[in-house]
Amino acid sequence: MSEHDWYDVLGVDPGATHAEIRAAYRRLARRYHPDSGAEEADPRRFQLVQEAWEVLSDPQRRAAYDRRRRRRRFRPRPLVPQPVRYTLVMSPYEASTGGTVEVPIPFGFHCSTCNGTGRAMWGPCEHCAGAGLVRRTAVFRVTVPAGVRHDQVLHYRVAKPVEVELLLRVAFRWPYP
Repeated sequence: MSEHDWYDVLGVDPGATHAEIRAAYRRLARRYHPDSGAEEADPRRFQLVQEAWEVLSDPQRRAAYDRRRRRRRFRPRPLVPQPVRYTLVMSPYEASTGGTVEVPIPFGFHCSTCNGTGRAMWGPCEHCAGAGLVRRTAVFRVTVPAGVRHDQVLHYRVAKPVEVELLLRVAFRWPYP
């Protein structure tokens, strides 16, 4: 299989209709054709557009390409901002004794149903509500050492349930009992 994503080459979504694919192909073929006389004429780019059209215009070849593309490219991988900053609010007494705390971190991953596009053939993807991203929350258990100070930043690297670098800022709850 080619390293190119034929949908990206034509600038269409994987759920595009045949008419949308044809219109994109014609627009790009006019732009990049070597004999067009346009400034953007590019034989290599035209060849890519031509190959994309050959695959996506034939229903059988397109279906086979979609199956290979789904298996190859869209294994859901968690998307977590790096590093994650979190403020832990605690009393001075809790800070002096330390302990284990649970930190909820929201994350998402590309929807495997619509391949992260947010669209399915029948309209918006029902699995991700058209967002292209499935959102979850992971709860991390981290140990806060005894004697932490107000505004101290603790650095953690956690691997499960998703790999994340966590910067935990300690903030004292005022007034405290």
